[in-house]
Amino acid sequence: MTTALVSSRPRIPPAIPANSWELQERGSSDASLMSAERLDLVPNFYTYSVKACLLPIRRVQHALVSLYFHHIHPTFPVVDEYRMTELHQKYRGQEELMDPSDFTVYHAIMVAGFAHLSEAQVCNTPYRSVLEGQEAQVEQLKARYWSQPTADPVFLTQICLLLSLWSPGWIGAQNNSYWLDMAFKHATMGRLWETQPSPLPSTKGRKCRKRLLWWCCLIRDRVLALGMRRPHRLHKTPIQDEIISEEDFGLEASYPSYTDVKSKRVAILAFIWFCRLSRIMEAIAVVQRRNRFVRDWNGDNVGNVASELEEVRLFDSMLREWLVEFEEEVGGRGMDKDQPVPVPISTLRIIAHSLQAGLYQPYLHLSVDHPALVEAGIDPLERMKDGAREVAISVRDVMTNKKSDAIPTWLVAWVTLPVAVYHVNQRIRLNSSPDQILMPFLAQLVRRSSGAQMLLMTVRSATKDHIEKIAKAEDEKDPHVAAAPQGQSSFHFVHSSLSPNVITRSTEAKTLAFVTKAIDSALELNGSSPEES
Repeated sequence: MTTALVSSRPRIPPAIPANSWELQERGSSDASLMSAERLDLVPNFYTYSVKACLLPIRRVQHALVSLYFHHIHPTFPVVDEYRMTELHQKYRGQEELMDPSDFTVYHAIMVAGFAHLSEAQVCNTPYRSVLEGQEAQVEQLKARYWSQPTADPVFLTQICLLLSLWSPGWIGAQNNSYWLDMAFKHATMGRLWETQPSPLPSTKGRKCRKRLLWWCCLIRDRVLALGMRRPHRLHKTPIQDEIISEEDFGLEASYPSYTDVKSKRVAILAFIWFCRLSRIMEAIAVVQRRNRFVRDWNGDNVGNVASELEEVRLFDSMLREWLVEFEEEVGGRGMDKDQPVPVPISTLRIIAHSLQAGLYQPYLHLSVDHPALVEAGIDPLERMKDGAREVAISVRDVMTNKKSDAIPTWLVAWVTLPVAVYHVNQRIRLNSSPDQILMPFLAQLVRRSSGAQMLLMTVRSATKDHIEKIAKAEDEKDPHVAAAPQGQSSFHFVHSSLSPNVITRSTEAKTLAFVTKAIDSALELNGSSPEES
């Protein structure tokens, strides 16, 4: 006898309509994807699948939930902390009694939190590393998503957004951009940008968490478009929505479960300012997408570069203005300068200054006496060094407070460009001080992010390859210089023969242009093949 005979009409969770026509009335595009043999309608097998999913992480289950709300939720508040904490406390040890849609989101939270486990905590799981454990749990989460536990666009959007946080280089077509596309599909079908209707006709719509989830989609979209060098994958939003407010956070703003009220206020403040920054990021991505096509088509003629630099100066001014207002808001909250800088604050500073540095990256290869650069009074190399220096200051705050494991792994892409600036400068100029902040920081993230390892190797190998190329070319020009032994390169050429400042500056700029181009390619193609892109 099978479990199908226990009841002729099995219980269907309230979130899932029993009839296909009811699905269509709700406006869901997922009706055709719903399976006729749903996993959760076979109670014994469903219970087994839930327990099998949690068994490997049972000893760190509470830690995973806590890590998510401490380190990911502040800058990416995808789920309702208040509601999810209630579910976690109510069903802990009996997760099979959760509604299938709630459990899938709950599982997604733990999968995201896995990236922040310590080495000691990983030892309490059957996995050998953070990356191995997260990959295994992600595969289970994806299988649960494809089994369609719900048709509710809110739950589906949450699951896809949390899946978009995982994208190792070998993942194939279903990379972070793929899951973001799925999140936008569900969010659009659910029209998550709309406010809830107010019971009073004289007042506007009420605030709600749906709009908060919609802004998570927008922020993630703009972070991937610029951070992963994919401006062509930027989504077109149906409306220009107003910035969210503290009211959208609901009960978690007043009753936080994992931090004190003051820390929660700081996290909310950071997310609201992240939304404002993302609008600038969107405008930059749109221009970069257009400029990439124009540059490939027309090359670097003076007219194109001059017009592009005008836009760059405008974006630089917007970012500076955002930074000034942001710092004033942070200072106005009465934060003690002697206290550790909250990670969400440091995260936004890193992104903003990295954005400033990245604005000038496309012009590194130009000569310093290029007419457009001379007219604008801009040295792209110096502007990038200024931005990298500010990023290093924020990273130093994180490392001083021993909060490296609290940094979200998606920030790797925003640290790599400043790392390249410091690394190239150190290899080109003898009098430069060694990088004791950015490179060690990126190396610390290798344990939690396969992307960090890939980018670290890219920076080092691209720098080495270009300097070897320069050294070899100079050796061939000067017959009086002894050839380097086989397998070695005469790096002394870069430091000795290229001692005049103008030549050294040109060499450093061209080397950095070569390295950053390699970084761009590594980021854009991460998780896909050139044919897929």
